[in-house]
Amino acid sequence: MFDRMARFIENDLDLTSRQRSAWRHLTADAKVAMTRAGEARRELPGQPSTSAPESTSAPEQLAALRERIAAGLAALDSVEPAFAAFYSTLDPQQRSRIDAAVAGSQRW
Repeated sequence: MFDRMARFIENDLDLTSRQRSAWRHLTADAKVAMTRAGEARRELPGQPSTSAPESTSAPEQLAALRERIAAGLAALDSVEPAFAAFYSTLDPQQRSRIDAAVAGSQRW
């Protein structure tokens, strides 16, 4: 799904070759970050698994939630520099499209 969305965004923005290079760097970093965050979530208590459900207390669940959020923030931190580099290559109209998408006011 990520690859399909990335291709759609890339085509929608009609990227130049310089922008495509920055975009490829961003999407590569995003894939790594998403994989790491997913792995971190799977290692936490209370996550769905094929084995019998694990019983966790409310404090354990809150601690797991904190770790999921921390993994998400770490993923964001690892992608943010590549996003900033990509964004800096965009023209004002392209930035407007990205701004609207990130704000959630527009569906890609």
